[in-house]
Amino acid sequence: MKVMIDPGHGGKDPGAVSAGLQEKDVTLRIAHLIRERLAREKGIRIRLTRETDTFVSLHKRAQLANEWHADYFLSIHINAGGGSGFESFIHPSSPKPTRSYQDTLHAHVVSQLGRNDRGKKRANFAVLRETTMPALLTENLFIDHTGDRDQLRKESVLEAMATGHADGLKHLYDKASPSTNQKTYRVIVNGVQTGAYRETANILHQVERHLGSATSIHITER
Repeated sequence: MKVMIDPGHGGKDPGAVSAGLQEKDVTLRIAHLIRERLAREKGIRIRLTRETDTFVSLHKRAQLANEWHADYFLSIHINAGGGSGFESFIHPSSPKPTRSYQDTLHAHVVSQLGRNDRGKKRANFAVLRETTMPALLTENLFIDHTGDRDQLRKESVLEAMATGHADGLKHLYDKASPSTNQKTYRVIVNGVQTGAYRETANILHQVERHLGSATSIHITER
């Protein structure tokens, strides 16, 4: 299972900022912690859209995931603008595999974090719209809320966030059948390959995405 983890913002784009804390730094730390927790999982491969404090456009982030044929895309963010707690987002037109992905990750993070659950939501964010696999964006506490910000400064809290995300991804991997993990299938729409996937859920995601608009959809073993 291939997972592209996307630490929000970076470089010239600090994201939300409050009392000396910058979103771009916190998201990168969480992403690294998630990868550390999955490093020993032989069946899970992880890549990051950025490894350091560099700027990567939203389009490029989605492109990196699409070109790698990731099975899942996970974008990590810190919230701002009034409020407290954790929430997650998928695209409004997301099919069932993406909704299941959100259900799983959301539940695991909330369980680990133990903070206010603001719910599972939908939004037309670019990285959710432009990716071709199940994609999720998580908003991990509010940087401009005093209590949340104090939590975001604690390594133990960031570790809990990372554990929740990692446990959710491991759960998805464990649910996949052995045959799904071993074979790769190409999805070809109107004669053009849209991706290559091992997860049955991701194959169905592509089929559902193009139903009604495509003249032909073929699935072939790679």
